[in-house]
Amino acid sequence: MLRIFLERMESPVGQVILGADARGVLRVLDFADYETRMHRLLQRQYGKNGFALEEARASGIVRIEIVPRSKRRPDLETGLQRAFGLREAVVVPGPGEDDATALEFVAEAAGRYFASIRPRLPLIGVSWGRTMSAVAQRLPAFWNEGVEVVLLNGAMNIRSPSTRTNNTAELFARSANGTATLLPVPAILGHAATRVALEQGRAQLGLQPRDLAA
Repeated sequence: MLRIFLERMESPVGQVILGADARGVLRVLDFADYETRMHRLLQRQYGKNGFALEEARASGIVRIEIVPRSKRRPDLETGLQRAFGLREAVVVPGPGEDDATALEFVAEAAGRYFASIRPRLPLIGVSWGRTMSAVAQRLPAFWNEGVEVVLLNGAMNIRSPSTRTNNTAELFARSANGTATLLPVPAILGHAATRVALEQGRAQLGLQPRDLAA
């Protein structure tokens, strides 16, 4: 049975009811004044006994929030897209000189972006690093169920003392109930000669030509 967790929020035009399932997928949105109609439409969509409604705050399982787009900078995003030919760009305001807080802002925005990608991507490549590790910590549960996550820059970052940095791909995959693939060497190389050298030794590494790009 589908469980829908309800959150009641005040808006300038009246109280709004939002309902999401355990994965965070929005299932219903309506004004509180039309709650009776909302129940009727839910029964039509999922069947009389096909769903159960619970209050999100009382359950402690789901917390629904509306994040206003005004926190982003669409003017700068558009400028970056035009300047560098990007399909999308996300710019969030910085908190000042505090690097740790800035990292939280970036990671939070990136986590929301990954969860919002439509259609869902079956394969995603990530790198290790402090920023990507922070992003992995902020991904919602089941953000892209079944996704395969590939660590593009190969092996582990043995210089970093942070264990979170060393398992970024696993963290991405775990939160999505997916799988992680850790390549023994980088998938993207800076020089063609490096690729040739790796291809010559791929039998020992267990690599295929398609695993390497330069």
